[in-house]
Amino acid sequence: MAMDDSLPLAVTRLVKLLSMSLSKKLPLRAIFKVWRELGLPDNFEDSVISSNSDIFLLQDGNEPNTHFGFPPGMRLKKNFKAKVKEWQRLPYVGPYEELGWRK
Repeated sequence: MAMDDSLPLAVTRLVKLLSMSLSKKLPLRAIFKVWRELGLPDNFEDSVISSNSDIFLLQDGNEPNTHFGFPPGMRLKKNFKAKVKEWQRLPYVGPYEELGWRK
């Protein structure tokens, strides 16, 4: 009985957590890390998320791989580091500054 009384509170806490996310999405593994602190029940995935399918949606967690390395044949020239340092010494031009008087 007490568990049924706390379900609306658990739903509210989970909605607040999701609203803090820019994309309004969170991986389930992130919620598993803080479920105790949020006061969610042990079976929150079934009792809170699945039973409130009008509010929450579980999606496939496979994300496209965005981590990639350089191709094996790519060789950077030895003076590349010097060019980067030279580029870093250039004065900063803000996005709203006039460029007409700079050379």
